Amino acid sequence: MKKYLFFVLISSLLIVPLFVSAGILDGPLVPCGRGSSQCTLCDIFRLAKNVIDFIIAAMLIIAPAFIVIGGIRILVAGAKPDEVESGKKIITNVVIGIVIALCAWLVLSTLFNILANPNQTQGIPWPWNVPSCTGGGPTQ
Repeated sequence: MKKYLFFVLISSLLIVPLFVSAGILDGPLVPCGRGSSQCTLCDIFRLAKNVIDFIIAAMLIIAPAFIVIGGIRILVAGAKPDEVESGKKIITNVVIGIVIALCAWLVLSTLFNILANPNQTQGIPWPWNVPSCTGGGPTQ
């Protein structure tokens, strides 16, 4: 009975955020190729943006669930120090994963902005994570 209740609790914790944040992505991951639309160079930039947004959204949905799982393991550990350490390790790993993912995004953003604008005299044509295209290619 306890395993069934635990499974239902964890399943609901993983499913409920999906309904709450259903509007994070504003379209399919692949922006072209449906029907008669042809893929262009700009669609590669849109695809990269959609994949990055999807990964960050998934991380922000799944990470709190794992923090809750770690907290539950600590809470129900009782006199088992191994379970307490396991719960602490889960929470620590989740926080480290979030920090690594967000720092990677920050480093890539800074690197792309420097590469796109080495002179720092003229503005970047568009932010690298918000593609702006006309006629099949990126605008400048």
